[in-house]
Amino acid sequence: MESTIQDWLSQLCGKVTGVRSALILLAARPGQSLPAAVWPANSRPPTEVYTAARDTVLGELAVHCVSPSTTAQYHIFSLPLRLANWAGGAFAIAVDPAAAASDDIVLGTIRPAVAQLHPLLATLQPANPGSSEALRLTAALLAHDDLALACTAFANELANIFRCHRASIGLLQGGHVTVAAISHGSGRITPGQSFAEVEAAMEEAIDQGATVQYPLGKDARALVVLAHTILAKGAQESILTAPLVVEQQIIGAITLESPGDAAFNEDEKILLEHLVGLLAPLLNLKRRASETAWQRSRSELAHYWAQLRAPGLNRCKLVGATFAAVVLVLAAVPVPYRVTAPARVEGEVQRVLAAPSDGFLQQVHARPGDEVKQNQVLIELAQHDLLLEQRKWQSELAQHENAYGAAMSKGDRTQLAVSMARIQEAQAQLGLVEQQLARSRLTAPFDGIVSEGDLAQSLGSPVKKGQILMTVAPRGRYRIVVEVDEIDIRHVQDGQSGSLTPTARPGDSQTFVVSRITPVATVVDTRNVFEVEGALHGGEPGLAASAFEAPARAPTSTPLPAPGSAPAAAASSDRLRPGMRGVAKISTGYRPLGWIFFHRLANWARLNLWRWGF
Repeated sequence: MESTIQDWLSQLCGKVTGVRSALILLAARPGQSLPAAVWPANSRPPTEVYTAARDTVLGELAVHCVSPSTTAQYHIFSLPLRLANWAGGAFAIAVDPAAAASDDIVLGTIRPAVAQLHPLLATLQPANPGSSEALRLTAALLAHDDLALACTAFANELANIFRCHRASIGLLQGGHVTVAAISHGSGRITPGQSFAEVEAAMEEAIDQGATVQYPLGKDARALVVLAHTILAKGAQESILTAPLVVEQQIIGAITLESPGDAAFNEDEKILLEHLVGLLAPLLNLKRRASETAWQRSRSELAHYWAQLRAPGLNRCKLVGATFAAVVLVLAAVPVPYRVTAPARVEGEVQRVLAAPSDGFLQQVHARPGDEVKQNQVLIELAQHDLLLEQRKWQSELAQHENAYGAAMSKGDRTQLAVSMARIQEAQAQLGLVEQQLARSRLTAPFDGIVSEGDLAQSLGSPVKKGQILMTVAPRGRYRIVVEVDEIDIRHVQDGQSGSLTPTARPGDSQTFVVSRITPVATVVDTRNVFEVEGALHGGEPGLAASAFEAPARAPTSTPLPAPGSAPAAAASSDRLRPGMRGVAKISTGYRPLGWIFFHRLANWARLNLWRWGF
């Protein structure tokens, strides 16, 4: 319909000589009128022509006046447009009296033409002000994925709607306005281009939080227009700047520039504010979609910081303060860092009892966990075969001794030498058998505890020479073996202290000092671990007696030793037994809480990034 009206206006202006400008103004709602067509096309009507048309719309009377321009005197004719289903409108035309016919001839030409315009306008229906313009601008924004191209298309549509020679869009970045697009541009603003005057005008409107129109009208609110005056270059241009507001936050501004003889009017200012209010959220969404993850995070933090600084919002401030306190504690507060790993208890010195020869088990006098004394018989092997062997060599020895006596009585030196050799052989064999008989009784090498070798259910079974039958460890002399994962071994050093909590006695802790780090890793349960040996301290005095002590121990009236004495230390070590397992913690110094929580994750990420080639 707009193109039809524009064609009608062009045909009419071609019939009238001396026409300088023409305008069709339609009332969108009471108090607001919008241009429907302008001649010349895509130009801005002079202020005098627009004022005459607006006066006609408001008063519904024909207007004939002379232009007050100082450069040229134009005759302006304005006729009302009255429709049943339309609020009203006006047709205004300005002619040069020097080139045009008389006023009566001009009126006689335009009145029949205006009568022909009524059928075209009758098909129009009342619409919300700026609805078609809003749809055009929305389509321009959504037509491009790239922000620069979308802003350029948006600026082009604004320039067409308001018939201005340049429309600029600026966005706030880091507290300053940067021109993002200009109308009829290439789509991208190069770093070398300077729009300092336009950006200053936008910041002037943003600082005041209001739409700035230059030159100011007679009844307009007093605003600072210094930057707009500089941009207008000596009042030769008309400028209109409106801030872009989204959720009570200004994200940028729009500046329209037009020649000075076609100033922006109040209706266009209202229309621009209306369009900006509708489309600013969409433009903000386009900008957010084009941001990188880092830029989006920085914007969110800046927005949240602004909310914290604003009055009210006590809950947000409380959450922010709590988060800041937690971050500060994680980053700055050092706490003791301990390496945790599974551990086991072993004897400081362990003696292995092995089978001295092939044989059979006859008696077992101790089981794992039993306390033994030095030279106490622990295992007896079957001696039947050895006794038979002993008797054999004893009888042979007696025979050779008799043969030796007979040879001596006869003086047979040859037989005497043979008998002597056989006697020595029999004595050697007999001594070997007696030694084997003595070794068939395995005794404890020292006072201690049996740590391995439960043979009570294997009586009568055969054993091989060198087979390990039992292990004895000294009582009260233990060491801790901690299986430290290869990830944490770099934090462990000789001389560091630690504590062991046995699984069997979770309420008791034994302290130890790292004495040796095995430099070779072993695989335990699919993990690479280093064995770290620890020497036990005396332990904590005053604790209860061990549950592993012999139940037949008779009570005594001996008073308890003083805390820290040697008997108390021995009682502390009595709570341990070789083979017990538990959890050990080695103190490695002080680290921040954040490092303790996240250093494993950081090491994993660093290793995998290196593995992937980054």
